[in-house]
Amino acid sequence: MKARYHGDHFFIERQQSVHFFSVYSIQTGNGIDKLSNNLILPVFILILLIVTASHSIAQNHISLSDDQKNSLELARAIGIYKSSFNKHYKIYTGKYYSDSYIGIKDHPFYNENTWEIGTIAYDNEEYDSIEIKYDIYKDLLLVKHVDDNGYLKIIQLYTAKVDNFQISGHHFMQFKEDSLPNNINGFYDILYSGAKASVLAKRIKEIDRSTTSTSLEKKFVIKDKLYIRIEEDFHEIKKRKSMFEVFSDHKSELKAYLKLNKSRFRNDHERELVEAVEYYNSVVNMKN
Repeated sequence: MKARYHGDHFFIERQQSVHFFSVYSIQTGNGIDKLSNNLILPVFILILLIVTASHSIAQNHISLSDDQKNSLELARAIGIYKSSFNKHYKIYTGKYYSDSYIGIKDHPFYNENTWEIGTIAYDNEEYDSIEIKYDIYKDLLLVKHVDDNGYLKIIQLYTAKVDNFQISGHHFMQFKEDSLPNNINGFYDILYSGAKASVLAKRIKEIDRSTTSTSLEKKFVIKDKLYIRIEEDFHEIKKRKSMFEVFSDHKSELKAYLKLNKSRFRNDHERELVEAVEYYNSVVNMKN
């Protein structure tokens, strides 16, 4: 039997699917889900249940109650999950993730502090419709996994094995080149990819510490950095001046373009940079 992981269903041959996580998980609110009590049964007992029940049905045409049918469906779901995990899912071979952010306001994750559906290229395999989180503070990618005791736990993937991933409509790629600015290796948000120049963002969160009259307060703050990438070189862009220095050969054209579109870019530095670099690529292409 062939199966591939796609979100909270396993799609089986002939388009049949067994609903698993969404039906049998109960959120406890502490980062770990506990599956329903039936799932605590040892796997070998569940497998035995499938074999004996199926044999009895085939030989004696026994009719099952709704509870028995549900138990069999659950057992099959677990069997499919275990089989697929052991044979195919290298994506669940990371370490258990430890939340060490108690007492810090806000959260360390990209976008929202919720699980989001995304895709991952991990250890030379592609996985789609996976629930993931991206811990920006530690630069770690997280996924869910059900352990042998029926607990839904959080796994941090081995960063070196993650080639790229997509979350919240953004495409992140890992870079390890020595040419990276200040040796900031890791995942970069590809905002725009052009033939000559591209725009990347390094999503960063830091812990800000402030002292009040009674205590020390800590919270996560966004410290994103923007870069123009030309071939293998990264150029950090803090202001327009930085961009003009990178594109000194077409400085006048860019200044005229930005002046013409000033109202469109107001208070949106990322959009301005992306469209300016896109315009630069078009100018270079026309002159070549």
